[in-house]
Amino acid sequence: MVIVIKESYTTAVISTAHIAKDDVELLTDASYNPRSESGRNWIHANEYGYIIRITCENPGWKQLLRDDGISWLTIENIEKVVAAGYECVHFDRDADIVDELNTWEW
Repeated sequence: MVIVIKESYTTAVISTAHIAKDDVELLTDASYNPRSESGRNWIHANEYGYIIRITCENPGWKQLLRDDGISWLTIENIEKVVAAGYECVHFDRDADIVDELNTWEW
Protein backbone atom coordinates (compact mmCIF):
# COMPACT_ATOMS: atom_id res chain seq x y z
CA MET A 1 0.00 0.00 0.00
CA VAL A 2 1.29 3.42 -0.94
CA ILE A 3 0.29 6.43 1.11
CA VAL A 4 0.37 9.76 -0.70
CA ILE A 5 0.93 12.74 1.58
CA LYS A 6 0.29 16.03 -0.17
CA GLU A 7 1.45 18.35 2.60
CA SER A 8 4.16 18.08 5.23
CA TYR A 9 6.23 20.37 7.43
CA THR A 10 9.80 20.26 8.64
CA THR A 11 9.70 20.63 12.40
CA ALA A 12 12.34 21.61 14.93
CA VAL A 13 11.65 20.32 18.45
CA ILE A 14 13.19 22.59 21.08
CA SER A 15 12.76 23.31 24.77
CA THR A 16 10.04 25.58 26.13
CA ALA A 17 12.95 27.32 27.87
CA HIS A 18 13.24 29.22 24.56
CA ILE A 19 9.95 31.00 25.33
CA ALA A 20 10.05 33.97 27.69
CA LYS A 21 8.01 33.28 30.83
CA ASP A 22 5.69 36.23 30.16
CA ASP A 23 4.95 34.84 26.69
CA VAL A 24 3.63 31.47 27.89
CA GLU A 25 0.16 32.70 28.83
CA LEU A 26 0.05 34.93 25.75
CA LEU A 27 0.78 31.98 23.46
CA THR A 28 -1.93 29.96 25.19
CA ASP A 29 -4.39 32.80 24.63
CA ALA A 30 -3.33 33.16 20.98
CA SER A 31 -3.49 29.44 20.20
CA TYR A 32 -6.31 27.98 18.18
CA ASN A 33 -9.32 26.75 20.12
CA PRO A 34 -11.39 24.34 17.99
CA ARG A 35 -14.41 24.57 20.30
CA SER A 36 -14.79 28.30 19.82
CA GLU A 37 -13.00 28.40 16.45
CA SER A 38 -10.97 31.30 17.79
CA GLY A 39 -7.28 32.04 17.95
CA ARG A 40 -4.53 31.69 15.39
CA ASN A 41 -4.88 28.47 13.42
CA TRP A 42 -1.08 28.16 13.17
CA ILE A 43 -0.45 28.16 16.95
CA HIS A 44 -1.35 25.01 18.84
CA ALA A 45 -1.06 24.60 22.61
CA ASN A 46 -0.71 21.16 24.12
CA GLU A 47 0.07 19.63 27.50
CA TYR A 48 3.83 19.93 26.98
CA GLY A 49 4.19 23.20 25.08
CA TYR A 50 3.31 24.71 21.72
CA ILE A 51 3.55 24.00 18.03
CA ILE A 52 3.89 27.06 15.83
CA ARG A 53 3.65 26.63 12.05
CA ILE A 54 5.38 29.30 10.01
CA THR A 55 4.85 28.83 6.28
CA CYS A 56 5.03 30.93 3.14
CA GLU A 57 1.26 31.50 3.44
CA ASN A 58 1.87 33.47 6.64
CA PRO A 59 4.33 36.26 5.77
CA GLY A 60 3.09 38.57 8.56
CA TRP A 61 3.56 36.09 11.41
CA LYS A 62 6.06 38.25 13.35
CA GLN A 63 3.74 41.22 13.47
CA LEU A 64 0.79 39.02 14.42
CA LEU A 65 2.77 37.61 17.35
CA ARG A 66 3.77 41.15 18.38
CA ASP A 67 0.10 42.15 18.16
CA ASP A 68 -0.58 39.32 20.62
CA GLY A 69 2.06 40.77 22.97
CA ILE A 70 4.76 38.12 22.36
CA SER A 71 8.24 39.45 23.11
CA TRP A 72 10.77 40.20 20.41
CA LEU A 73 13.24 37.74 21.97
CA THR A 74 10.81 34.83 21.68
CA ILE A 75 9.98 35.90 18.12
CA GLU A 76 13.71 36.08 17.40
CA ASN A 77 14.08 32.45 18.52
CA ILE A 78 11.32 31.38 16.15
CA GLU A 79 12.87 33.45 13.36
CA LYS A 80 16.26 31.75 13.86
CA VAL A 81 14.66 28.30 13.64
CA VAL A 82 12.80 29.30 10.47
CA ALA A 83 16.02 30.72 9.00
CA ALA A 84 17.66 27.34 9.68
CA GLY A 85 15.17 25.76 7.26
CA TYR A 86 12.29 24.65 9.47
CA GLU A 87 8.62 25.47 8.92
CA CYS A 88 7.37 24.50 12.38
CA VAL A 89 8.72 25.04 15.86
CA HIS A 90 7.57 22.54 18.45
CA PHE A 91 8.35 23.97 21.88
CA ASP A 92 8.35 20.95 24.20
CA ARG A 93 9.13 21.03 27.92
CA ASP A 94 11.17 17.81 27.60
CA ALA A 95 13.16 18.83 24.51
CA ASP A 96 16.77 19.94 24.38
CA ILE A 97 18.00 23.48 24.81
CA VAL A 98 19.66 24.94 21.71
CA ASP A 99 22.75 26.94 22.65
CA GLU A 100 22.30 29.46 19.81
CA LEU A 101 18.87 30.60 21.04
CA ASN A 102 17.72 32.88 23.85
CA THR A 103 16.90 30.89 26.97
CA TRP A 104 14.94 31.59 30.15
CA GLU A 105 14.67 29.68 33.42
CA TRP A 106 11.10 29.67 34.69
